[in-house]
Amino acid sequence: MYRIHVHIPFDMLTGYMENILKMRINLEIAFNARSLDKVKKWEFQKIISTFNYKPSITFHAPFMDLSAGALDEKIRKVSEKRILQVLNLSKVLHPALIVVHTGYEKWRYAGLYDKFFRSSKKTWKRIISEAEKLDIPIALENVFEEDTSLIKNLIQEIGSKKMGHCFDVGHFNIFGKIPIEKWFDDLGEFIMEVHLHDNRGKWDEHLAPGSGNIDFKTLFSLISKLPSKPILTLEAHSREDVEIGMEKIKRFIEAMDHKGGFSI
Repeated sequence: MYRIHVHIPFDMLTGYMENILKMRINLEIAFNARSLDKVKKWEFQKIISTFNYKPSITFHAPFMDLSAGALDEKIRKVSEKRILQVLNLSKVLHPALIVVHTGYEKWRYAGLYDKFFRSSKKTWKRIISEAEKLDIPIALENVFEEDTSLIKNLIQEIGSKKMGHCFDVGHFNIFGKIPIEKWFDDLGEFIMEVHLHDNRGKWDEHLAPGSGNIDFKTLFSLISKLPSKPILTLEAHSREDVEIGMEKIKRFIEAMDHKGGFSI
């Protein structure tokens, strides 16, 4: 069965808890630097204890201002520290996986790809070492990546079953320069999660699926052919779009998954 999650910042979790409990939804909890610095393990555990059901949970690590392949060693170490903080919280609530960003931007690192890659390896080797101890997969999400080369090379270089890919269709629609079929050919075996939201190809609008110009029929056709069922995470940025998006996703799953089903 496909697991459907809804992305929510940790800072908003308490405010939306009534709706979350009513809908009994699975969650992707996103942390930023502020929340990581202020939250105590016991406070996090207290919030989680309010659930009256057992949701499937994933985490999203901080990414603002960070770069796992930064050429400035101090920036790289801070980026590594932030992900390790999320892994530390994972000891309280064992998430199904943790989504992370590579931090790569073509224009910022123009001509310095090799140096960025070498710096990235130091970060991910440390992160994966800790993730393996906790038995928690790490999924590299595409953001500004135009093709699959960086993510594929990192996954293959690190060589751990605990490192995979989170395919973000919204980011792909804006920045991707290769056909989506080629993307899935290259990285399909590593896809652990798919981020679902829509846009019009110009800005990361995070609309409900069907509200922009993304071809979700093709996307779900490709998802149905993957060797294993990824977690499907809705990343809409309004309550209304979450409700619309959930219904859209269910209909897409029903259309493609005749033998199985879905869970929410």
